[in-house]
Amino acid sequence: MFKLYTKKPNAIKYGKLYTTELAVNFDDKPRTVRVWVPENYNSEKKDEIYKVIYMADGQNIVDKYTTAFGEWNFDEVVHALIKKGYEGLVVVGIDSPRDDDKRSNELCSPIRTRYHKEGDPDPIGNQFVDFVFDVVKPLVEANFNVSRKKEDVGVGGSSMGGLFAFYAYCYRHKDIGYSLS
Repeated sequence: MFKLYTKKPNAIKYGKLYTTELAVNFDDKPRTVRVWVPENYNSEKKDEIYKVIYMADGQNIVDKYTTAFGEWNFDEVVHALIKKGYEGLVVVGIDSPRDDDKRSNELCSPIRTRYHKEGDPDPIGNQFVDFVFDVVKPLVEANFNVSRKKEDVGVGGSSMGGLFAFYAYCYRHKDIGYSLS
């Protein structure tokens, strides 16, 4: 299901990136799911389990050629941390729509606020969070050596993706040990 990402050019300096496309029930376009593993990741060693973080705006995690908002350089950051003695980490990125309104609607909690205008669609953040934890997470766990322990599972993002991470942590707190935004 996951295929090694080999598009050229790419900006991945360390580790490997795997991708797949998944249909979602809240949009007509499938989502690309990106799984980055550090260079010390060995799929043959089933007893080596990695912490994992699920990120909104997955197109930004490691490749400047796919980013919509600027590359986050997870490959370089995790590589530097491993060199300093920290454990490796698997980073799962779920691409967001390129359309700003769709992205905002998808990453926002379903609670309407005073900022929503008459006629705006109801936010579907809960559907996106459920997709991440009911579809993506089990698929990642079945294909990669990642921890299933709550304390080893995180969510993250920046800007609206940070809002997603905060909301996901509150909404699915039984599944998530930490949130980065």
